[in-house]
Amino acid sequence: MNDLVSAQTLRVVCQIAGVLGVAGGLGLLIVPRPMLREGTRLWRWVFEIDLIQLLNSRRWIERPVYRHHKAFGATVIAATLTFLVVSLRELYSDPRLIHWMSERLGSAGARVAIVT
Repeated sequence: MNDLVSAQTLRVVCQIAGVLGVAGGLGLLIVPRPMLREGTRLWRWVFEIDLIQLLNSRRWIERPVYRHHKAFGATVIAATLTFLVVSLRELYSDPRLIHWMSERLGSAGARVAIVT
């Protein structure tokens, strides 16, 4: 149900974007001079906004990163250890999975996969 709703929403958004694109393209084909008259909003949006400059501007992130890197690192390590413990517990609680891995990978291969 949830996938269906998201697929329908995506389809509607794409249809709206398509209709707007077709309308804009037809407007530019039919009446290009009024739509692209210098000084209008559309002119400024299409030709005067320097998007590369916005993306190319310098951003200094060192201070916030260095200020919080210990807390972030500790959180990543704690989450990794939690995930590891839960994964190994689930793995060892299901003997069928270990048997399946032993059949496919051999005894040594199953141990390597578990340790990895």
